[in-house]
Amino acid sequence: MAWYLSADYSFKTRYFLQLAASMETSSRFGGNADGALKFAGVAWGLFPSVQAGWLVSSEPWFKVKPINMLKLRAGYDITGNDAIDYFAARSYLQAVKYYDQSMGLQLGNVENDGVKWESTARINVGLDAMLFDNRLALSFDWYKSRTSDLLVQKQYQFVTGMGKYWANGGELENTGFEASLTAKLVNARKFKWELG
Repeated sequence: MAWYLSADYSFKTRYFLQLAASMETSSRFGGNADGALKFAGVAWGLFPSVQAGWLVSSEPWFKVKPINMLKLRAGYDITGNDAIDYFAARSYLQAVKYYDQSMGLQLGNVENDGVKWESTARINVGLDAMLFDNRLALSFDWYKSRTSDLLVQKQYQFVTGMGKYWANGGELENTGFEASLTAKLVNARKFKWELG
């Protein structure tokens, strides 16, 4: 279940601000997940986002002839991931067949009441530009993200007779950039050709 809140603000069609947040819960989370909000008897994760933009080309002082549009952007957001088994945080029994003759029950999972979502915090800075009567479009983004509380499968001790269980552990960091370039090579009335 998730609740969303979003707000957008524009000032003079030049300065933009977007605030958003989601509050999410899942039956895959443990009831005592560390850092979770407790509401209605379950654990919730809170994931905020803020994005800002400045349309530089709308400023009265901006008089650069070949640039039709120039926008700078920056943002920060946190997202969550709950991609684990449905009953990873619960103890349960499962049916097994012994020697192809009889059925029985064995412990299928041991409760991990503290398992929770993994969180990815991401910061990004970018620009968008349209040049030469909107014939050339350029977009560039730099980002850095850090994922914490990674969802991993750990091995039970051999003497338990069980396989693996889900837990949180480890971190992952990514840094990089993305760029795109699109050109309108032909912009006739009956024929258009874009290359990107």
